[in-house]
Amino acid sequence: MNIYVESTDFERKSSLPKGWEEGSFKFCNFSKLDIEGSGFGGVLVGCVIEACEWYWSLFNTATFVNVEFKNCIFRGASFSGCTFTECQFNGCTFTKDNLGGDCSFIENRWYACTQSECTGFVNEVAHAKLR
Repeated sequence: MNIYVESTDFERKSSLPKGWEEGSFKFCNFSKLDIEGSGFGGVLVGCVIEACEWYWSLFNTATFVNVEFKNCIFRGASFSGCTFTECQFNGCTFTKDNLGGDCSFIENRWYACTQSECTGFVNEVAHAKLR
């Protein structure tokens, strides 16, 4: 199922459309979502993700363009094969899951991204690959 959503606000997990995990979203706002175990492999363009909590979430081959992550918490999340272009990470926390597993960043591409006041962001990602 291919879904495309534009200029919509999502304020809880139940407000997300069926098949959102592989969807395309443009100019959408996601706030206060509490996501456990779900993954995302779709496309976000010009979106704001604020005060969301992601636990054991898999972000595989997702594309993020001009996305702002604000005050989000990622617990044991995995980012693999993603592309981040002109994204901002502000006040985000990347922490271990309940089994002690760190967030992971594998084979991602970073273009003109910034981060500020984040904790637990993998050092090599936060300093070397975010430009």
